[in-house]
Amino acid sequence: MIMLAATTRMPRAAAMPLVNDAIASLGGWITGHGLFGAMVIVFRFEMAPANLAALARSLAAGGIALDADSRAVIAAAGDGAGEVPGTLHLAFAGGEPDVRQEIPAVPG
Repeated sequence: MIMLAATTRMPRAAAMPLVNDAIASLGGWITGHGLFGAMVIVFRFEMAPANLAALARSLAAGGIALDADSRAVIAAAGDGAGEVPGTLHLAFAGGEPDVRQEIPAVPG
């Protein structure tokens, strides 16, 4: 499994489609995601290892910077055939307010 970590100052609403489009444009698939308040989104994806370097470049061009460990993981991934599962842990440094979800009252 490929585990990547990145940070950005862009709003969550702009980052989510940017990551989705970057992965999809390189032949990858988003298999799921998890929202952790206003601080972190974790994307689960599958992608050919040969496309990971292009993913890093695409994310960087959009304002999402992978950390040094993630860049090392990509360099070591090689050009293997087939798809590998991965995660992208995206932390937001922009200071947006926390995500609030209304929970409706249960009658009775």
